[in-house]
Amino acid sequence: MSACIIPVGPEFQDPPGAPNSSPEILDPDPLWGAEVTGMAPDGKTFKFAVTDPNNEELYLRWIVDGRTVPGPGMASPADFGTPLTKQVTCTDVDVRLSRHAITAVVADRTFFEGDPDLYRIHDQGLSDKITWTLNLTCPVSP
Repeated sequence: MSACIIPVGPEFQDPPGAPNSSPEILDPDPLWGAEVTGMAPDGKTFKFAVTDPNNEELYLRWIVDGRTVPGPGMASPADFGTPLTKQVTCTDVDVRLSRHAITAVVADRTFFEGDPDLYRIHDQGLSDKITWTLNLTCPVSP
C-alpha cells in the first residue's frame, strides 16, 4: 500500500534582509597611515567622518600606545559625514616614548570591555580602522 503525504500548508519565511556591511572611515585628516608631529602639551588633532551602508549606530574606540583612551565613543546616522575629532595630548600617550601609535576603530556593534583584545566586537560585528604615527615628546614626571 502506498502513502501520500499532503502538506498542511506552505512554509513562509521573511524575505532575507540586507547583509551586514562594514562601516567606513572617510576623509581622514591626517591621511591614512601618516606620520605627523605634535607639540607638547597640546599634541595633535585627528579627525575623520564615518558612514555605514546599513545605517546603523556606530561605536568608536581610540587606542594610543596599545591602550584605550577617552574620545568620541559613538556616531548615529545623523552624524554621518560630520567629522569626528580627537585631540591626542600628553595625557593620552605613554610619555616614556617619543613616537606614538594612534588607532581609531569604528564598529557596528559594541566593543568588549576589559578584553585584552582591544579590537574584539560583540555579535560578530564589523569594523574599519585607521592608524597614524604621532611624534610627540612630553615631559616625564620625576
